[in-house]
Amino acid sequence: MRKVKRILAFVLLAAMLLCLSGCGFFESQLTMAAKKMDALQSFHFDMDMQLEMSVTMFGESVDMDMDMDVSADMQLQPMCAKMDMTVDMLGESTHVLSYVEQDGTEYVSYSSTNDSVFWDKETMTLDEIAALGGDMEQSMQMFIACADSFEKTGMEQVNGANATRYDGEISGESVRTAVASGMTFGAMGEGLDMDLDELDDADLGSIPCSLWIDNKSCMLVRYDMDMTQVMGAMIDSLKEAMLEKEGLEGADMDLSIGKVTASVVLSRFDQVGEILIPEEVKAAAEEDTAILGTWRANVECLDLLLEELGDVDDTDLKIEDYVESFVLPISMSFTEDGCYSLRLDSAALQEEMGRFGNAMENFMNDYFAEIVMEAMIAAGYADGSETVEQLEAILGMSMDEFITYQFGMSVAEMAAEMADVLTSVLQEISTEGNYVARGGRLYTSGSLEDSVDPDEYESYEISGNTLTIISGSDEENDWLYPLVLEKQN
Repeated sequence: MRKVKRILAFVLLAAMLLCLSGCGFFESQLTMAAKKMDALQSFHFDMDMQLEMSVTMFGESVDMDMDMDVSADMQLQPMCAKMDMTVDMLGESTHVLSYVEQDGTEYVSYSSTNDSVFWDKETMTLDEIAALGGDMEQSMQMFIACADSFEKTGMEQVNGANATRYDGEISGESVRTAVASGMTFGAMGEGLDMDLDELDDADLGSIPCSLWIDNKSCMLVRYDMDMTQVMGAMIDSLKEAMLEKEGLEGADMDLSIGKVTASVVLSRFDQVGEILIPEEVKAAAEEDTAILGTWRANVECLDLLLEELGDVDDTDLKIEDYVESFVLPISMSFTEDGCYSLRLDSAALQEEMGRFGNAMENFMNDYFAEIVMEAMIAAGYADGSETVEQLEAILGMSMDEFITYQFGMSVAEMAAEMADVLTSVLQEISTEGNYVARGGRLYTSGSLEDSVDPDEYESYEISGNTLTIISGSDEENDWLYPLVLEKQN
């Protein structure tokens, strides 16, 4: 997800801010902080970002206010983080739990939304982070260029301890750097592509900032940024970018921004400890590509069929003595775009229904012969020792002609009609939808329009060219398991 990448970039920027003093920022005040912060191995931070914005379009006005809270543990060199984020917007609250780790020259994030069992995996290089959230060195230089604007304004409590507050602003060319790097709104949005060439540095205004330095530890413990003025100056470019993103170029839209602020509080310096990403999280984020392709199984369904047909009254004849097997040729396909299909092989099904029809015709021939015999005995025309040929002689017509006369169709037609009805019912099994295959669990939806239900899944395993669906959460389908399918392509 692009938003997750931007949040990761912002978090890495927050971590880098701890090393500001090493670049000469407030040199006279932070010489001690430089030595301590450069040696940090871990820390915690809490970030609150707020946006007040309203959009009027097609005569309708919508408040787009957003409040984003992030609580994160950070481990440095190699970087690893655990982030808990809540975004409140449009009357809905979205919770995202994320882990981030450095893997060589790459950064890998694992994110789960609203306590879902699904985890999304994102990988990016340091260059990609720079493109999304700003070049770190460039961002540091931005603060250094504005160091002269900061002044000591007093002492306040941060994390229950006294801290000295410094107020200043990012202005001039540094504002453009902040906007281009995504610091002003990148962690909030989806990365709108805005054109700032028509705006002078003076038009962009400034970004008021406040920093708090702990008096005892000399650590940077808080910093605030107010991007309201800058975002107000960028409102025309922001509107164009939003309309372009939604494919509504040229539409009439009024955009009003009331407040855009960010506040970060840093704590627990070197007290976070080792951050470990649970193995079950990594497993749940890995898409099982081995399931891709088409799989085939011949499923024996005789017991289910007999249960649905039930016993036939007025006879000791059993359908299972005639229908020895009933196999459904099932084909399942899984594609890279997260869609699946379940089909019955038409040719194989037609052959199976032909065998079923023949078996049912034999059963009904014997059944009707037995019924006719009982009727003839009751009428005094037979004593039960007669053969079918003798009964036909008594009737003056063949047994099939008699059944056709009585019911309006022959036994063969009855069997064929039964097979046709069963075929129509079975064809309804065919379906397609979305799927997720992770951690030995297969989640499927009932249609392409529906999302998968995280509470509904089947357990499976793949060995070579064999896919075994072991069990499912729907007890009504227990007869189907284990379903063993062989790969076709």
